Amino acid sequence: QIIKQGQVKTFLDLSYLIDGNNGLETLFDNPWENENGEIIEGYKPPAHPTPPITKIAEAEIGAEISIGTSTYVTISSRYYRLSSSENSSSNLGLGLRIWSYFNLLNI
Repeated sequence: QIIKQGQVKTFLDLSYLIDGNNGLETLFDNPWENENGEIIEGYKPPAHPTPPITKIAEAEIGAEISIGTSTYVTISSRYYRLSSSENSSSNLGLGLRIWSYFNLLNI
């Protein structure tokens, strides 16, 4: 949140992620062993993070406007960039969100 003035709240969101190949979802193996379970001489582990590496950058700047007690309108501009050794792409767009919440259970 950058500035909150009256019913308008401006914000800035930034993120940067470097994602390697062998994450938590990858099955574990023993690349330092051969099929007989013997350690391979001269084995060098891969760099960290493990290639191929994907880099993801995201940015969003906008304003949230309060309409009434529980309804909001958010206007924002978003930028997304994905780059890897094979290809890269980027996307720039505008967003408009209207949202509200209701107190259905009055406890």
